[in-house]
Order: sequence, then C-alpha cells, then structure tokens
Amino acid sequence: MNRGCKVCKEPLFGRTDQKFCSDACRSHHHNLKNQRENQSFYSTHRRLQNNYRILRDYIIGEYTECNLNELNRQGFRPSCITEIEKGKKGGLPKYYLYDIGYHFLTSEKIKIFKRVKID
Repeated sequence: MNRGCKVCKEPLFGRTDQKFCSDACRSHHHNLKNQRENQSFYSTHRRLQNNYRILRDYIIGEYTECNLNELNRQGFRPSCITEIEKGKKGGLPKYYLYDIGYHFLTSEKIKIFKRVKID
C-alpha cells in the first residue's frame, strides 16, 4: 500500500493510521478545513468588531448623539448587532453591540450610550 501525507504527499512511516508527516502538515490541513467551514462566522464577527470600534470611537461621556450618515460613511451597519431590547410601553427599542448601545432619535440621528452595569 502506498501511503502519503494528505498535504505534501511525502511517504509515511510508522503507525498505519497516520495521515500526516508532521505537525506542520496536520496544522495546515485543519486550518484550511476550519477556514472554509467558519468563513461566515468570521465575516460576521469582523462586521460586529467594525461596528463596535466605530461606536466606541464616537461615545464621549455617558452618551453621544450622532448623525447616522456619518457613521455609515465609516462602514457602520445598523443591522449587525448582538442584542435588541424592546422599548417599555411603546418606547423605542435599544440596539446593543456588547456593552455599547444605541437607539434612533430620528431616521437620521442616533443616541449612543454605554450599558449600565448593575452589580
């Protein structure tokens, strides 16, 4: 039987169930496999990170009011969030990215704030 490494096709010696000639080939194989399988996860995570950085850079003090068009020019995507908190008694919903939240004041203006920690 002609056995070879799955990555570099080098001949394998030793155990009969061996699939890779080295740790480097094994790591390379699994990194490529995981990269394909987790591509949508990583792209979503990058969008969340980008939104978080944009909001974090704008917030000053307790809260900041900001023009949505200004955020959109920097790549902000309002649909990429981690949580929605429904408004009480018909109030406006609050959107969160981890510990930073925002809600719409008008269709073009939002209020950015830090989530209050209750211990």
